[in-house]
Amino acid sequence: QEQALTFRREIGNRDGEAEILNHQGALLFASGDPAKARERHLRALELARGAGNPLEEARALAGTGSCAVAMRIAGGPADLREALEIFRRIGAAEAVDLTAAGDLHPSHTASGWTPAEN
Repeated sequence: QEQALTFRREIGNRDGEAEILNHQGALLFASGDPAKARERHLRALELARGAGNPLEEARALAGTGSCAVAMRIAGGPADLREALEIFRRIGAAEAVDLTAAGDLHPSHTASGWTPAEN
């Protein structure tokens, strides 16, 4: 993945770079390192927004949100809600996945918001 990431940087492919960073973030999160995962997702978010790529933007937000919740830092629930809104707006299957995974459980929010309360 590092070679692919370097190549995409060299050719200015921000979409591809965001995608790879999101994949790396997911792998780091799954391996128990939410802090490093969050760094990857934050960079992916910046690139995806700059490239106008809502799918990778939503994936990055889902990643930063999940990491923040796992690390018990502010911003997680808001990022997860924003990710869900984008996934739904663009008709991405991840909207169902995010809701089913329980990442939007009321315990993750101060307001008790759940996806069913749209």
